[in-house]
Amino acid sequence: KVLSVCSFHHSPIFGGMSRIGQGMYNTFAGAMEDCLICIMSRQEMAQLLVDKPQIALRTLEVMGRRLQNAETQLEEVAFKKVPERLALLLLRLAGISSNAEEEEDGADRIEAEAGEGGGTRISSGLTHQDLAEMVATHRETVSFTLNDFKARGLVELAPKCITILNVDGLRALC
Repeated sequence: KVLSVCSFHHSPIFGGMSRIGQGMYNTFAGAMEDCLICIMSRQEMAQLLVDKPQIALRTLEVMGRRLQNAETQLEEVAFKKVPERLALLLLRLAGISSNAEEEEDGADRIEAEAGEGGGTRISSGLTHQDLAEMVATHRETVSFTLNDFKARGLVELAPKCITILNVDGLRALC
């Protein structure tokens, strides 16, 4: 079983914990599409942070947000059932807040756009297995839950594409 703790979409920094001396031995990164990766040694990173305090501040902001997201994910896995976690994930991927009064910052947003019929289409390229890893469950459970969401008129499903038809219905599950 795999747990995806973070997805990067146009993020300039990852792997920073090992660059500042923290071991991350049980984690790995995988690219879902072609990308360019630049590598810095611990010494180069330390010098960059000393020379450019604005980069040090931005790095702290990014790591702080990732820590907050990891804590939120841990809380969700511990206290929420799969349909709640999957509804939250779909809303996050679409850049929609799970609370109607809050504004979503879009940090985890994937390519989301207006779909036919007024829904929000998430063209993420994510498979059911990818979604399962993001909500800490099995692929079969995600497939079953997505089909339930479809039967309830909450989403429309297509290969590697999900259209949210009823935002308020998904929010109600959270």
